[in-house]
Amino acid sequence: MSKFTDVYNRLNTAQRAAVDAVYGPVLVIAGPGTGKTQLLSARAAHILEVTDALPQNILCLTFTESGAQNMRERLLSIIGQAAYDVQIGTYHAFGSTVINRFPEYFTELRLERPVDELGKRQILSEILELTDYRSPIKQVRHHLGDLVSTISEVKRGLLSADNLRAIAARNLKVIEATAPAVASTLAPYRARMPGKVTVARPLYQSIVSLLESAKTPNQRLLSVLLRI
Repeated sequence: MSKFTDVYNRLNTAQRAAVDAVYGPVLVIAGPGTGKTQLLSARAAHILEVTDALPQNILCLTFTESGAQNMRERLLSIIGQAAYDVQIGTYHAFGSTVINRFPEYFTELRLERPVDELGKRQILSEILELTDYRSPIKQVRHHLGDLVSTISEVKRGLLSADNLRAIAARNLKVIEATAPAVASTLAPYRARMPGKVTVARPLYQSIVSLLESAKTPNQRLLSVLLRI
């Protein structure tokens, strides 16, 4: 049994239909953790198997570097070294490649270059350095990585400045409403937090209940507490 057949047999009916459709556009609607990367890798492998297409004729785009790496590894496990000839990357990386390869078509952008990770940190560091020392944002200078990640999340969420102000205002109201109750719950453990799971779990669950009752928008905090 080939590796493609093995992967194909693990797909459900709807996924197989998408893999079998090697010609024309296909729209697949799926949520997180439903096997989208596996499906796309299988479809690319199937196209190479049943058509005259070459690996370099296939383009696979994702939103994140980790997603691109994951797809490359999946495809590599199915078709072997030929996976390195398939163009797999993020939308931004692909756009940069096209602009750099055909600069004559992008004369208005010739002076613009995507900033790298180091450049992002330098820009933010300079901005924070000029920020008034009384501003709460000044403290973020010690956590530039978190700030870069937050900005990326904001861009992906298409949030405007007004959206962020509204979210911050709601968070402040939730903090103000829940802080006394949370402080009261943690008061007996002020000197030392409980180390045993049997003691810590009820404590954190009570805090989660407090936050849920306040309808906090900080769902990430809730998910972290619930996993403890």
